[in-house]
Amino acid sequence: MSTCDRNYNADYYDIITTQTADIEFYLNFVNAESRVLELGCGTGRVTARLLERASVVVGVDLSETMLARARAKLASTASTFVHADITTLQLDREFDLIIAPFRVLQALETDEQVRGLFQVIRDHLASEGLAILNVFNPFLPRDEMATGWPQEEPGLVEEHTLPNGESLKVFDERRRIDPERQVLYPKLIHRRFRGAELVDEHVNPICMRYYYPDQFCDLIESHGFKVLDRWGGYSEEPYGEGGELVVAFR
Repeated sequence: MSTCDRNYNADYYDIITTQTADIEFYLNFVNAESRVLELGCGTGRVTARLLERASVVVGVDLSETMLARARAKLASTASTFVHADITTLQLDREFDLIIAPFRVLQALETDEQVRGLFQVIRDHLASEGLAILNVFNPFLPRDEMATGWPQEEPGLVEEHTLPNGESLKVFDERRRIDPERQVLYPKLIHRRFRGAELVDEHVNPICMRYYYPDQFCDLIESHGFKVLDRWGGYSEEPYGEGGELVVAFR
C-alpha cells in the first residue's frame, strides 16, 4: 500500500482538472467498435468523451467518492464504472485500448504496484490492442532534482472564481523527495475563500514517481511489451522535448 494514498475532494478535482488536449489525443485511437479500459478514471473527465465514440468504455478507480461523481455526471449503459485497485484488477475481459490518463502511473509508489499495473494491462489487452501511458518529463536533470525541486514555502499554482463568487486557490507544497527511488511527495493544498475569509481547506498528499525519457521506455519494455510509438506531448512533439512522455505499446 502506498504511503500517500490520495484523498481527493471530488468537487475541487473537477474545478482544477479541465485540460482537454490529452482527450483529443486519445480519441484518435478510438472508433465505433472500440472497447476501452480507462485505469484511474477519476470523475470521468476523459470517459465522457470516449463514450461519444467507443462502443464500450469501462472506467476503474480506487476512490468511491470520485466514481460517485462520475456516475452522476455520466449515466450511460455503455459505460461501467468499477471500484477497484488498478494494480490487482481482474475483469476477465479484453479491450482494444487501455489508457491511464493524467499521469496515473506516477501515483504508483512501489515496484510491486508498478508490476501489478503492467500485469493488469497484459491480462486485459486484446492481441492486437494498444496501451498508452504517460508521465511528465522531469524539468531538471537527475543530479539536480534533490536540490532543485523542493521549495521552502508552498507556491500558488492556480486560482478559480466559483459560481457563488467564492475563490478557490490551489497551492503546491514541495518539501519531501526521495531522489534515490525517484519519488516526489508534494501536497496539493486547496483553500476556498469568501472574500478574505478562509472557509475551507483540503490537503491532498500525493506521491509522484518520476521517470526520464530513456527510463520510461525501458520500464515498459522490461515488462515484456513492445513500444510502437512515442511522443513528447499531445500535439505529437518529439519524444523527450515536450513536457509529457507519452508512449504507445503492445
